[in-house]
Amino acid sequence: MQRRATVGAVAGNFVEWYDFFVYGSLAAVIGPLFFPAADPTTSLLTAFAVYGAAFVARPIGALVFGNLGDRIGRRITLSAVILVMSGASFLIGLLPTYAAAGPLAAVLLVALRLIQGFSAGGEFGGAASFVVEYAPPNRRGLYGSWITVGFGAGLAFGAIVGAAVSSILSPEQMSSWGWRIPFLVALPLGFIGLYLRLRLEETPHFEAVKSERKDVRTPILFVIRTYPREIVVGLGVLVASSLPTYIFYVYVPSYLAVTKTTTLREALTLTVISLLVYVALLPIMGRLSDSVGRRPMLIGGATAQIVVGYPCFWLLNQHSFGLALTAFVLFAVAAAPLNSQLAVFSSEMFPTVVRYGGVSIIYTFANMVFGGGTPLLMTWLTAATRNPIVPGYFIVGAGVISLLSALALRETYRKPLADA
Repeated sequence: MQRRATVGAVAGNFVEWYDFFVYGSLAAVIGPLFFPAADPTTSLLTAFAVYGAAFVARPIGALVFGNLGDRIGRRITLSAVILVMSGASFLIGLLPTYAAAGPLAAVLLVALRLIQGFSAGGEFGGAASFVVEYAPPNRRGLYGSWITVGFGAGLAFGAIVGAAVSSILSPEQMSSWGWRIPFLVALPLGFIGLYLRLRLEETPHFEAVKSERKDVRTPILFVIRTYPREIVVGLGVLVASSLPTYIFYVYVPSYLAVTKTTTLREALTLTVISLLVYVALLPIMGRLSDSVGRRPMLIGGATAQIVVGYPCFWLLNQHSFGLALTAFVLFAVAAAPLNSQLAVFSSEMFPTVVRYGGVSIIYTFANMVFGGGTPLLMTWLTAATRNPIVPGYFIVGAGVISLLSALALRETYRKPLADA
C-alpha cells in the first residue's frame, strides 16, 4: 500500500505541475499571440505578468483545499485538485488568440490561469502529507523526495513536449496552432492522474485522527494561530527553492530564446537535461537525509546555491551551448539537496490534524512571494539594467535567507509524526 500510495500521489503531482508550468515554457510563443507588441520583450513581460497572476490565486487555493484536506481527507481533496487543473489547462488550448477575439482572448487566458493557480494551491500540501503519512518512519526522507521528483518530472515533460513540438513544426505552425498541443495533452493526463488517486485509500494517520475525534473545526485558523514559528521558518527555507527554480526553469528558457542566445528548442533541451539530472539526484538526497537528518541537507543545499548563483549566469551569457549546459547541470546539482527535503521537512513540522493546511500555507505563500513574479521581475531588471547577470545575484540572496532559516530549524528526522 505504501508504494501504491506513493505512485498515486506522485503521478497526480506530475500531472498537476506539467499543467501549471507548460505555460511558462511556451511564454515566448504565447506572448505575441495574446499580447501583441512591437517589442518582443514587451510581449514576454506581459506573458510573464499573466504567469505571475496565477500565483495570486494560489494562497486562496491553499486555504480552501488545505482546510478541506484536513477536514474530509487527503484523497478526495487531491482528486478534486487535479480535475480543476487539467480542465483549465485543456481550455487554454482551445482559446482564441488576440487576432481572433481581441482583448477578450487575454481576459479568458488570465481567468484560466487564475483557476490553475487556485488548483495548484492545494496540490503540494496534500501530496506531501499523503506520501509522508504513508512512509515507513525511517524512510520518510526517501518517500517525501518523490513528491519533488513528480514536480521535476512534470516540468521536464512539459519542456520535452514543448521542445518536440517546436522541433517538428515550423515557427509559423508553432504560432498558428502548435502551441495548443501541450495544453490539450493535459486532459488525458488529468484523467490518468484522477484514476490513480481515486484508487488510493486514506492515510492511516488521518484515519486515526478521525476515529479518535482529534480533528479541529477550522484547521487553517488553528495552524496559523498555533504554529507561527514553524510557518515563518518554513517560509524562509523555501525561498531558495522557489525563487531559483522559477528563474532557471521558467525565466531562463524564454530569455535565451527571446535574446537569440539559443533557439527555443535548444533552450528547452537544456531545461530537459538539467531536470533529468535534478530528478535523478532527488531520491539519493532524500535517502541520505534519513541517515544524517533534514537540517544538514537544507543547510548544504542553501550554501550550494549561494556558491553557484553568479557563475551559472556568467556561463549562460557566453553564447555557448556547452557552457549553458554546464550552467544548467550545475544548478540542478546545487538545487537537489534542499529541494529533496521540501515534502518531508514541512510535513514533519505539523501534526496530522493540520498538516495539509500547514504545508500548503508555507509552500504556497513562498511560491507566491518568491516565485510567481520572478520571471517578470527578472525580465524587467535585465532589460532595465542591461546586466544579464542580475538573476544570479537573486539566487545568491535566496540562498542566504534559506541558510539562516535552516539554521533555525529544529531537527525532526528521528521523531515520530505527531497526530495532534
